Amino acid sequence: MTSTEIVQNSSILQITANGNDTNMSSVICPKWEMEDFKLIEAFEYWVGGVSVCVLAIPGMLFNIIAIYYLIPRTWIDTTFNSLLISLFAMDSIYLLFETLETFRRRFGLESRLHLILLPKFTYPLRFVSLSASIFMTVGVAHERYDAIMKPIVHRQSMRSGKYRRKKFLVYLLTVCFLAIG
Repeated sequence: MTSTEIVQNSSILQITANGNDTNMSSVICPKWEMEDFKLIEAFEYWVGGVSVCVLAIPGMLFNIIAIYYLIPRTWIDTTFNSLLISLFAMDSIYLLFETLETFRRRFGLESRLHLILLPKFTYPLRFVSLSASIFMTVGVAHERYDAIMKPIVHRQSMRSGKYRRKKFLVYLLTVCFLAIG
């Protein structure tokens, strides 16, 4: 029986010819020092805490501004605009819950109310809103696909306000059902 030595990152594994037997006694594991843990903690604070807040809070504000400017002008004009408004709202809900979770986890800013609502409301709604945002993005893309692939049919069907509302509700209910599921 011949053995092959594989050298990776100054660790040596001996693998026999049949490939089943591995000698794990020759693997050298890294040792974690206190400085490594402090570096990881600092990384989590800055990347998982500060940068999340720096990106999420302006994201919520810009979504609210976009909703404010889209609603009076084009709320019922097209299904696409209605879907965009819904997407902005779902993104804002997700960003709100993500920011609350970041405050709780990374900065230690938790209240009694937050701890009471976390297991039954905040934690599930955070991921439902994330899923809804993803599915709504797919819905917006599908609406654009329909408009591009069948422009004449799409334009004629968008003249009817009843059809636009029905199509929007189908998108919205499908997204909500899939996100909750």
